[in-house]
Amino acid sequence: MPCSFKFINNETNEMVPLAEIDDKVAQYLGETPQPIGGNAVFMDMVAEMGIKVLMSEGGSFVTSDTFDKLIDRQSKELKEKMEQNEECKKEISCFRKFLYEDYTFHAWR
Repeated sequence: MPCSFKFINNETNEMVPLAEIDDKVAQYLGETPQPIGGNAVFMDMVAEMGIKVLMSEGGSFVTSDTFDKLIDRQSKELKEKMEQNEECKKEISCFRKFLYEDYTFHAWR
């Protein structure tokens, strides 16, 4: 089912352009931002996780509680792998930053 979404800067309470989110996610992960008009692969990664959280937990905003509930439902083996893998820890930190800490991910259909 189609879904619309936006990222809101929690400091200014204003919507942030998706291309800007893509650049900020890339920089946070130590990657090179996509050229103008390129695929927004970094923003897509975060938005897909946001949609996954909301589809799993309900609501229209990702919160620390809804995010943690999704992570907690992972199998014990997968959670242990996630906690030991530095790349995975960085991605989870990135999701937290862009889904509810510095920004709020808001989706609707």
